Amino acid sequence: MKDYTDLNTHISEPQLFEYIAKLGFSKIASENIRQHPSIDVVSRLDITPKNPNILLQSLKKNRWEYEVISVTCFAKSVARQAGRDHRIDIVKFPLNSPINFDYHQANLMRNTGSALEIEIRHLLEEDHLRLDKNIQQLGKQVRVAGRSGIPIILTSGAYSEYQLRTPSAIIALASLLEIEEQHAERMITEIPNRIIHRNRARLSEKFVKPGVWLV
Repeated sequence: MKDYTDLNTHISEPQLFEYIAKLGFSKIASENIRQHPSIDVVSRLDITPKNPNILLQSLKKNRWEYEVISVTCFAKSVARQAGRDHRIDIVKFPLNSPINFDYHQANLMRNTGSALEIEIRHLLEEDHLRLDKNIQQLGKQVRVAGRSGIPIILTSGAYSEYQLRTPSAIIALASLLEIEEQHAERMITEIPNRIIHRNRARLSEKFVKPGVWLV
């Protein structure tokens, strides 16, 4: 069985975690719940700062408390700071953000190894006009990331059980963004799991600083 991971849901009901496991996921990220008997829970913090100073303060306070840290960008100054900071794992540009994920942002992120997040829930829109707009916006983000060598993670971004999907369904929906099946699978397995493995190692007692470990 493949190690499927959903690194972003907004679900905090523990009973739904078992349902997510039955869908085929082995890991799920949560800000409020740290463990569950049916699934490996990854501690995630989502930061939506108004300015770079607030972002830096939050990183200083929380980086060693969470396994994954994501920054949602609504201001260009925040996006640029997030792109330069090695403490950030995931950067997200919501569809209602006044700024876009562009090549300058991608160049900054290439030096830090942070990933771009794409929420599949936006591809479940029933309104055809809105769905077309979502596909265009997300498709542009995917193309910029792909051409710039920026890793992408696919998440459900679910706010309820009705927005949850199986791994195979997420991979199928990714085709709307012209993401090939094998690449989509890596975006819910290898890429998010690499982030988790790296940060769990850094949070272990053996980690001293980058490149230095206790033996």
